[in-house]
Amino acid sequence: MPISDTRPIVHRSKEARFTVSTVNGASELLYRQQGNIVDFYRTYVVPADRGHRLARRLVDFGLAWARDQQLDITASCTYVQKVLENNGAEG
Repeated sequence: MPISDTRPIVHRSKEARFTVSTVNGASELLYRQQGNIVDFYRTYVVPADRGHRLARRLVDFGLAWARDQQLDITASCTYVQKVLENNGAEG
């Protein structure tokens, strides 16, 4: 089973981030929320864990959370922008 499928994603709302940890460290998706708008502005995966789809899992999780909260989604992060483009549209 790939490493990306075995680690839980944790929403640290007070820190405005989603994290997933491995033995190599914590990878994260950071966001800013102002009112009904959320901006995903940074995705980081520790170098040793790159290529295991952790960034995609984090982004999918964050977008699902934002949609569940009925937030308007924007993305300053280019990786999140690409995911949104490939999935059809923002928001």
